[in-house]
Amino acid sequence: RAQLSWEALSRGGSYGGYEYEARTAAPLELSDVAVYGHEVDGVARGEVRIVCLGANSSGVPSAAVLQRVRERFPRDKRKVNDFVTVVAATPAVYTIDATLTLRDGADAATVVAAQVLRLDAYCLTRRALTESVTLGGVVAALGHDDAGFVVDVALRAPLAKIGGGAFEAPVCVGRRVVWEIAA
Repeated sequence: RAQLSWEALSRGGSYGGYEYEARTAAPLELSDVAVYGHEVDGVARGEVRIVCLGANSSGVPSAAVLQRVRERFPRDKRKVNDFVTVVAATPAVYTIDATLTLRDGADAATVVAAQVLRLDAYCLTRRALTESVTLGGVVAALGHDDAGFVVDVALRAPLAKIGGGAFEAPVCVGRRVVWEIAA
């Protein structure tokens, strides 16, 4: 928000100004905000669509949070031709189901716990508007360990890229990571 504060000085409707005001309305309840104009499919000329991603586990902000964002844009404080629409992001929910094949001699519980931490970090960095979770990203997060104990990753879910649309954000709602010892 500090970097966007200069954008908020203009009530002329800069993208950054709209984003700053939206983030300021609910700094703890929103994890991401995107501002779109008519250059994005589905947004009419003259419309400013502010898409909000909730910081909660579902990714959907409450109606009260969306209302607080709307209240940051009163009619007498914005350009006459700006029609501001505040909407919730569309969560692209997914689960991860994988089996790690480990070298014999590995402390399986420790290795799996470390790989799950890497996976959680990857999922968290991808939980934003327009971002996507890729199969390669999931396999890389689970399959790379500095000690070389992970031999292979068998991914059962997801089976395709998740997210990537202008109004959606990938939200991981569950994960299951099990292990087996290489034969």
